[in-house]
This record gives sequence, structure tokens and C-alpha cells, in this order.
Amino acid sequence: MKLLLLTALMAVSSVALTAQEYGLASFYSDTYQGKPTAYGETYDKNKMTAAHKRHPLGTMLRVTREDNGKSVVVRVNDKGPFLPGRIVELSSAAAAKIDLLRDGVTRVRVEVVRQGESRSAESTPPAPSAAQEEPSRPTPPPQAAASERAEPTPPTPTPETRPAPSRPAPPKPENKSHYGLYKIAAAKESFTGYGVQVASMKDYLSVLRKVTELEKRYFDNIYLSVERGPGRPLYKVLLGPFSSQEQADRYAQNMREKYQINGFVIQPESVSEADAPPASAAEGAGLYGIYKLSAAKKDLSGYGVQVASLKDYANVLRQVGRLDRKYFDNIYLGVLPGADSPVYKVVLAPFPSKEQAARYVENMQEKYQIQGFVLDLATLTQATP
Repeated sequence: MKLLLLTALMAVSSVALTAQEYGLASFYSDTYQGKPTAYGETYDKNKMTAAHKRHPLGTMLRVTREDNGKSVVVRVNDKGPFLPGRIVELSSAAAAKIDLLRDGVTRVRVEVVRQGESRSAESTPPAPSAAQEEPSRPTPPPQAAASERAEPTPPTPTPETRPAPSRPAPPKPENKSHYGLYKIAAAKESFTGYGVQVASMKDYLSVLRKVTELEKRYFDNIYLSVERGPGRPLYKVLLGPFSSQEQADRYAQNMREKYQINGFVIQPESVSEADAPPASAAEGAGLYGIYKLSAAKKDLSGYGVQVASLKDYANVLRQVGRLDRKYFDNIYLGVLPGADSPVYKVVLAPFPSKEQAARYVENMQEKYQIQGFVLDLATLTQATP
């Protein structure tokens, strides 16, 4: 019996030590030097330490880059990171060992070398975690930091952000780079709990710009609240949801310190107002609400099928939402300069040949009664004002 028990324990130990997980690794910003971790230890960027959500204090992990094979062994002394996709956050010294300081984020394999003690972070003094709620990245470059001026800074109920009155619609030179083709998804979803608002805008080109910036920084918890504004819809970019206000507050604080992104917590009541019926028939039914949003700029070649050309982004949201509900996952948005405002072209793509795209149009008309026509994607990817 003792032999069987010993064998079972050795087998469990072996599984625990050889278990592997794959995902993204990032590293702490230098602004966290000397601050307490979730376990009450002091963060030292010169030591080989890391944050992990599941492994307890003292666990030794081997972190190996998938692209260059470089690895480092680190000791867990913090909880985190808490952004989806991120599995470990390294100290600066550990990040340097695998050439992560230059890249900021990379795909890694994490293996347990030695299991640590099972003391939980909750048993330590209630200090804010150095890696809590969001993984770190190197300080954003000047141009990225400048772009964050578009976000609300004071925690007022409904702050107004960029484009500011000092920069009205005319500055086309600044918006040139934002014309082109975007891979887009906009599915209406319920939003329970709390969110962190990072922008409030009246034109959708600014929304695309903001969402693209966030996705480049590996945020994937982006929502868009569409609410009634004076004369036209108001778009609020949210990160979330969070189950408690305290969790959302910590997330907003870490976001300010690590990314220099300002935001404030929105109450569930203020979000639910977005579900109110539209003020006029022109705005259309079912527009207002919360959308899970993604928008990544792409440079595609080949052909696409255009199914809509619109000037009002409220109509874009409705059109993309309809396609999402019909399980289309190849939705792109071409943003072109118009006479007085951008023109949005909803496109299904890509197709390697004009013939294949034409067959897609025929099938789409027969199965879904959706009209469309073939166009060369170069007309969208090379668009300039």
C-alpha cells in the first residue's frame, strides 16, 4: 500500500513539473521598481522574478521563447498578468535574458521547474500588485503616448475626448494614415459589471483609430457603447467587463501607470442607458447598445465582394452586426476619403481570383439574398485622401 501511495505521489509530482502552457509574455515597466507585489515582496527589476496567475509564491518557472529558443528560470513572487492571452510577466533582468526588452511581447512556453509554497496573495497585506490586472509593456513611444490625449482624463460622468474643438474636422493630413482596409467585427453583447471608459467620440474614424491603437497593444477586451448624443450617436470605448468596482479601479490605475492611458470606471446604470430606443427613425431601431469590437488594419491583395457603401457609421454597425449574426467571419471595412466625411465600404474578403469572388457573389445572393459586386482590394488598401 505504501509503495502504491508513493508511486501515485511521484506520478502527480511528475505531471505538475512537466506541465506546459503556451501564451504571451511581457515584462514590468521600470515605474514598478521598489513597489510591493501581491505577495508583499518588493519588486526588484534586477532579480530573476515573475508574475503568474496560478502558480504560488516561490514556484520556479522556465520561460522559453518560441521564436529563438532562448530561456530563463524565474521565481514567482507576484500575481498576474490579467489580460487575456498573457500568461507570465517577467522582471527586466529576466526579460533581457531572452531578448524581450526590445520586443515588449512575445510567445513563450512556460514549464514548472519546482513548485512553490501554496500561500495565497490574499494572505499578504492588501497592497496593489505590481502586475495586477494588466501586463506591462515598455513605455509607449512618443507618438503613441501623444495619441492617448484622445482619452478622457478627469473622472467626470461623461467626459468628452479628442477630436477636441481645437482640432476640428479639417485636419486631413493627420488622418491620412487611417484610410484603408480594416478587419472588423462588431457583435452586440450584454455587458454586466463595470467597465473602464478610455474614449468618447462623435465620429467613427476616431473610434477606428482608438480601437486599432489598443489592439496593437494586445488589448482584446474592447467594447463600444453606442449612446444617443445631441444630433448623432455618441461612441464610448470601454475596456472590461469587471465583476467589481474595485477590480475596475485597479485596472484603470495600472493602465495609467503602465501605458499612460487615462480612463475611469463606468457604473452599470450608465451603460444600460445605451439600450434606450432611438430618438428618430433615421437613426434606426436597435442601434444603441454595447458591441464587442475589434478593428485591425490590413494590407490585403486579391479581390473582395462589396455589400454596402455607407457614410453613416451607425449604418456600418448595423450592417456588420447583421453579417456577424449570419456567421460571416470575413468582414472588412474599407475607409475612403469622401467629399465632407469618410465613406465606409463593407467588404467580404479576400479571394485570390476574380472568378472565385464572382462565384461567392452568386452563392451569397442565392442563400442569403445579399447583393454584392466584385472589386479589386487594391482600391481600398492604397486609398489616400
